Amino acid sequence: MRAPTVGDYMTKDVNVLRLATPFKEIARLLTERHISALPVLDEDDRLVGVVSEADLLRKEEYGLGDHKRHLLSSPAGR
Repeated sequence: MRAPTVGDYMTKDVNVLRLATPFKEIARLLTERHISALPVLDEDDRLVGVVSEADLLRKEEYGLGDHKRHLLSSPAGR
């Protein structure tokens, strides 16, 4: 019996987010795909981060406040 590999657990059909992806779309993708995180790519298809279920929960818990900061903004911007 062979040991499992990463390929046994990871999907080959990867969904990605863009910086402008709306909150509801992120939540929908996570729910429909039964996954806990998605990579975020910039306009040049470079990885700039990851959004997880925990990030969405944190946004719901603390809200956007008066500044209306974007969920996918840089850590300094949040």
